[in-house]
Amino acid sequence: MTTALSVEKSQGAVLQNSTATIPASVISVAPAPVNAGVMTIGINNYWTAPLSVSYFQNSDSPSAVGAPQPGPLGTSTQVVLPTNWAGRIVIGKTTDAEGSKIEGSTTVWNDIDVSYVDGFSVPIVCSNATAPVTGCNINLWDVSGPCYNPVGSDAVCLNPMQGVPDGPADPWFLPCQGAAYTFPNDNAANDGNTGTSYVSCCIGTGEMGCSAPAQQGHGNDMASKRAVPALEKPLEVEEAMEHDEGHSPVPHAHSHFKKHVAHARRHGRAL
Repeated sequence: MTTALSVEKSQGAVLQNSTATIPASVISVAPAPVNAGVMTIGINNYWTAPLSVSYFQNSDSPSAVGAPQPGPLGTSTQVVLPTNWAGRIVIGKTTDAEGSKIEGSTTVWNDIDVSYVDGFSVPIVCSNATAPVTGCNINLWDVSGPCYNPVGSDAVCLNPMQGVPDGPADPWFLPCQGAAYTFPNDNAANDGNTGTSYVSCCIGTGEMGCSAPAQQGHGNDMASKRAVPALEKPLEVEEAMEHDEGHSPVPHAHSHFKKHVAHARRHGRAL
């Protein structure tokens, strides 16, 4: 069976009047989940003060396409990630690596989350093709009172639970628990397979136009949406270290325990 579709609709071409006969079997009504493919992260910045952006990848990961360097964050930025990328994008008033971050990978599927495990600088929410799925649009500087572990002039509030795998969230970070990562195994914040090759991340609050994910405000009482239940088992220290060095068969488990423990020790935080 065949059917006629305009080239413009079927292939996205500029030609508007040409048609082609295409087998019906190749016409996809709904795209299948994207697995290990290129992922683009579009960052829309609504913050009212100047921000910076930095890019990091795991030791065994390729860099983002074009190897972007730290610098000022504009109002609209696109980051293209190749297959087998795993890393993080840090956003804040400075380039301090402890700030709010977008974490993700394209190692097995296109995976994304927002993390405040190291610290908080600005609110971030990321969406797939249909809805916000991870992050927290609350400005913790406004609602949580004084930060007891600040870096700079309200540049980053360090998270004292960075090296505590199972939390719970520190009171300062509690409004975002389960929506963005607030401790290493705060897995309700992990979207798992995004099912799309394009992710849109919004920097700002609800009042600035950044919508909240459904799990925001529910603490950590929601099950993680990660597709493989086995990944919810917290990694032991040795496993986490292997995972962080790229030797673990567990794909991008987002525990990052070795990194968090190292940071916690450096800053004298709880273990």
